[in-house]
Amino acid sequence: MAQPGSNVGTKVELFMSCKNLINLDTMSKSDPLIQVLSATQKNGPWQEIGRTEQIKDNLNPVFATSLVIDYFFEVMTYLKFRVLDIDSKSGDLSGADQQGELETSIHEIAGARGQKLEKDLILNQGSKKAGQIIIRMEEITVGNDSCLIKMEGSQIPQVTCALCATQPMLEIYRLAEGDEPILIFRSNVSSGANPKWNEMSCTLQKLCNNDVYRPLVCKVLHHNSNGNNTLIGQAQCSPSNLFDGTVTELALTLEQNGEKKQRGSLIVTVAQRVKNYTFLDYIAGGCQINLNIAVDFTGSNGTPSNPSSLHFIHDNKMNEYQKAILAVGEIALNYDSDQLVPLFGFGGVCNGNVSHCFPLNGNPQNPQVYQLDGIYQTYSTAIRSYELSGPTKFQQIIQEAINQAESTKRNGQMAYSVLLILTDGAIHDMANTVDLIVQGSYLPMSIIIVGVGGADFSLMNELDCDGGLLRDGTGRSAQRDMVQFVPFRETAQDINRLRREVLAELPDQLVAHFRHANIIPNTRVQ
Repeated sequence: MAQPGSNVGTKVELFMSCKNLINLDTMSKSDPLIQVLSATQKNGPWQEIGRTEQIKDNLNPVFATSLVIDYFFEVMTYLKFRVLDIDSKSGDLSGADQQGELETSIHEIAGARGQKLEKDLILNQGSKKAGQIIIRMEEITVGNDSCLIKMEGSQIPQVTCALCATQPMLEIYRLAEGDEPILIFRSNVSSGANPKWNEMSCTLQKLCNNDVYRPLVCKVLHHNSNGNNTLIGQAQCSPSNLFDGTVTELALTLEQNGEKKQRGSLIVTVAQRVKNYTFLDYIAGGCQINLNIAVDFTGSNGTPSNPSSLHFIHDNKMNEYQKAILAVGEIALNYDSDQLVPLFGFGGVCNGNVSHCFPLNGNPQNPQVYQLDGIYQTYSTAIRSYELSGPTKFQQIIQEAINQAESTKRNGQMAYSVLLILTDGAIHDMANTVDLIVQGSYLPMSIIIVGVGGADFSLMNELDCDGGLLRDGTGRSAQRDMVQFVPFRETAQDINRLRREVLAELPDQLVAHFRHANIIPNTRVQ
């Protein structure tokens, strides 16, 4: 029997739309989105689990953003759908106007006819009806492939006045059971008779629920600023025909007065089905994770012999540096066959000069130490041997990791480097650090930064690309996100939570690199 929180059971996908919403704007129509919250008790507390995109000037919105959630038959999950009209570009909902809400449960949706729930929205927890919300649920079938589809328009007719250019946009729908279309992609707005749109990149499950013979409906519409887009023409095909090259052009038609008239065509320029390999696929094929550790030896840590120092070695407990090393090393070293770890310091005095990359075992030719015990012993010795100094600079440490990753790539090894940087303060070479992170994003490597102590780590958050990919001084963009920053004290009381926070993104970062490099896993190691 599936147990709550055991990752057993199934996942379901919720698709959302509304109709007849009330209009809260004076000069135009409202710009709705749906915020989804869940709770384990009927009266809360409620926690946000997702939200749709915002659709401009539309009282009958069909949202392309769906929500994937876990479904357990034996667990009651309450859901609240809040339809909000927001004006903030930042996505802040604090000033949003409510257009209505629905409280329901995952079981009510699952038990609805055809697993389609259509109910009235209620305004401000009262009894006033405020339009309807339609929620459709589909179980996600097993499958891990992704797809890439790109189309261009050809000879799209003019649908506006002669002086106004047509603004075509592309929408792709998959047909659900009963031939009810579900919106899965909405392109950018283009212009002219031969428009080009952004590509559609998604999982095969998203495209067709892993059924490549399931029909797709492609619609070309003229974008109207008032939200009432005009259908120019539509065509139908299956993913199977796209992927095998049977279909490279789709004739767009529009029914007028009982007759279908051709309205230009869609040219399929890219249609690819791609096998998505997982982190464990690469590990099973022998991929090694090479851990490197760099420890902050700047003076802001405090004199190591002082019990208040972040580097103080206690008799009966670990300091923050040791705990962070344990959180990462205890897991990562399981994926490294030789368990040898290059261990460096930065910001300390080595051979009479401040160094921003020196081996803690005193051996520049071989800075590796063996297993966790070797890391702890070498660190404990080094903290009593090297003088703390500063400032905090990452450039040389990251360059050392880049050199290792470049060597791995050059030699064709199936390996991935992880640089763990433990630091107590803000860095003083941000521009150089960003440049090297962008360079490293094209190599088999990741950087994990753990901030120990109570310093201001706001600059560190800029290195974690959650707000968008970094760009170097020349304007080149990082290929992918490969930095994770975690303030130690936010998770200090729970080592398991610290592990989750520190290592959560690493598997996806590893897979993203090999996917970008078109490297598939080796055959499973026997």
